[in-house]
This record gives sequence, C-alpha cells and structure tokens, in this order.
Amino acid sequence: MSSRTPTEYVDRATDSTASEADRIEAIHALKTANECDELAALVRNHDIERQFRNEALEAMGTPRCDDTLQFLVDRDVLDPDMRSRAVEILDSTRK
Repeated sequence: MSSRTPTEYVDRATDSTASEADRIEAIHALKTANECDELAALVRNHDIERQFRNEALEAMGTPRCDDTLQFLVDRDVLDPDMRSRAVEILDSTRK
C-alpha cells in the first residue's frame, strides 16, 4: 500500500480524467485498507460511471464490510439491480 490516504484514493476513483486502470486500482486499495464507508460512498455516488460503482460494490464483498453493505441494502438506497447484487454478495460472505 502506498502512502496515499483514503481520501486520495476516493479522489482517484472519482476522477473522470484518470485511466480506468488507475480508478480500479484506487477502489481495490480502499478494499485492501478495509475502507468500507468510502466504498459505500462510491457505490452511492451517481456522479461516477456505473462501472466504477459496481466495482466498489464488488470490493465490499468481504466480511469486514458486511455491516456497511447490510446498511445499504436496508436503507434501500440502491437501484434494484445493485441491491440484488448486494444481497448476493452478503449471502456469499456469510457462508
């Protein structure tokens, strides 16, 4: 992990001028750092492309992010497709 802060990774992930690879790398750095709240914020951010919102949702597929992911599902803040995928992710991490 580099010396970047979670905020810098979020900035990179939401930067439309950054390369796709850099944006995905930033999302995975947030996953590695267990930054579940930041990943959830990306999932809910309709200002970024759906591809990166989905990438952040998939990155939340760790037991450490279960509570945050459950919050997103319970609050009904996701569109139906993303909510369905979030439920699948939760089911898979709790097995």
